Amino acid sequence: MNDILCPTDLSETSLKGVHYADLLAERSGGTVSLLHVMGKKDLTEEGRSKAKSGMEQQRARITRSPAVIHFREGDFISEIADECKKGHRLMVCATHGLRGLRQSLFGADILKLVRHVEVPSLVVQAKSPEQNDFAVIVMPVAGHPDIEHLLNGVALLAKTFGSTVHIYQLVRPGESPSHELLTNKSRMVEWLKK
Repeated sequence: MNDILCPTDLSETSLKGVHYADLLAERSGGTVSLLHVMGKKDLTEEGRSKAKSGMEQQRARITRSPAVIHFREGDFISEIADECKKGHRLMVCATHGLRGLRQSLFGADILKLVRHVEVPSLVVQAKSPEQNDFAVIVMPVAGHPDIEHLLNGVALLAKTFGSTVHIYQLVRPGESPSHELLTNKSRMVEWLKK
């Protein structure tokens, strides 16, 4: 694992992602690339100053591995997805969960982001504990055909930490799993055996 991209909105919640990016970089001998995307309202002298100060504070929380800071301007999903194409091995970030009516109606921004990036992603929640290992990883069976990023990410974490992986599949009473779920479950088992 060479470089871990850690997008941040400079909030307290984003520090969860910073913690895990630092942990993964340390364990894998990698570096952390902190990325902050500035929207239109941040493109003032005051906004840029606050962003620079916030990024320095977050970089100071990375104590186990080397870290670099990147700033971009524009739509955060597009800019983060574009940055992921520049040689990062993994993206680690934190989510606030659903915020506001727009996300409640149209879906969480983090789900949109993860669908657009080209690298495996680890998303931690605001209430996630700051642990220092991944002894057990629970991987839900995915119902879509493109699961390589999921498998690569889980395999990378499991190998780095010597984790046990539990493949989780929810089957409702009276229903049978779809062909896609059964196929993906088999793929997941075989991938992890390798």
